[in-house]
Amino acid sequence: MKQSQEIRFPVDWEFRIIVEAEKAEAAKPRIVDCLERREIVPAIHEGLGSSGGRYTSFKVPVLLTGREMMNRLAAELAAIDGVKFVL
Repeated sequence: MKQSQEIRFPVDWEFRIIVEAEKAEAAKPRIVDCLERREIVPAIHEGLGSSGGRYTSFKVPVLLTGREMMNRLAAELAAIDGVKFVL
C-alpha cells in the first residue's frame, strides 16, 4: 500500500505557477501583489516554457505556516488571469 507523506508546517515550499505565455507579462505583477498583500517577500523565478510555447512557468518560494495558508495562497494565485495551474 502506498503511503502519502504528510506536510509538516512550517515548511519551505516552492509554488510552480503555470501561466499562458501571452498573459505572463501581465500576470507577474499580479503574482507579486498577491504575495506582498500577505507580507511575503516576492522572489519570483522564471521557470521553463512549454515545448509548444503556449505556457511558461514561475517558481515562487514561500514559507508556509499552515495548511490554511497554503490552500488560501494557492487559490489566490490560481485566480489570477492567465494562470492555468498552481502546483
